[in-house]
Amino acid sequence: METLEFHWTQSDAQQDPFYLTKIWNRFATFQPYHHQNLLLRKKKIRKRRPLSAGVSYHAELDCRSKRELKHMTHCCYQLTVADTAGIAIEIVTEFVVISDVANKRDTAGVRAGASQREARPQPAINYPHALRLKIEWPRVLQYLEDVEDDNPVHPQTKIVPGDYVAMLILQYWDGAPADSFSTEAKAITESYTAIDLKFKQPMYAGDILVGEAEIEAGQLTVTVYNQFGTPCMVFQCR
Repeated sequence: METLEFHWTQSDAQQDPFYLTKIWNRFATFQPYHHQNLLLRKKKIRKRRPLSAGVSYHAELDCRSKRELKHMTHCCYQLTVADTAGIAIEIVTEFVVISDVANKRDTAGVRAGASQREARPQPAINYPHALRLKIEWPRVLQYLEDVEDDNPVHPQTKIVPGDYVAMLILQYWDGAPADSFSTEAKAITESYTAIDLKFKQPMYAGDILVGEAEIEAGQLTVTVYNQFGTPCMVFQCR
């Protein structure tokens, strides 16, 4: 386990956990993955209280598991952020590190299938509570710069960071129609203590992403689909 101290300069209780990405590169134990091709698989956020701008925090990064697979390495890390009052945020992240050989193969597959993706018809959107998530690539690039994310998989294949899509879902309810469902969803996302993310399929800059939202027992679940009806991501917030 490695520790470090950092000074927080932001103040956004809703999005702060997704901006903690920028301190990962400061850990020596994470340096082997610097400029490597990483793909998120799962992320669990537990927020006991928000971070405050102008405050110094203590961070610990612990490698919980690491498995060598064919053409990739599966890793699980836990980031713990604390202040003088104790733990504020815990984030468990699972990702795979893709070898150059696998990345070249996957990139070629993406490019070869681009024309087929564009030629396929777009299914009708008829979810009871549908979220249309607009991906603006310049904003994605700005987010990557803000969090100091140098993962080459984003500029090379225009894969959208899953964290960015999660933030779009959190922000969506501010401008959503003022009905009972949106009001409840907004209340959940504004005061959440836990977020679980599961990534099933990469999301690309050119994709049309739609979320299917439902609320049960105080938990908001949004399943994100691309224009072909393929489930790409599951977002759970409570």
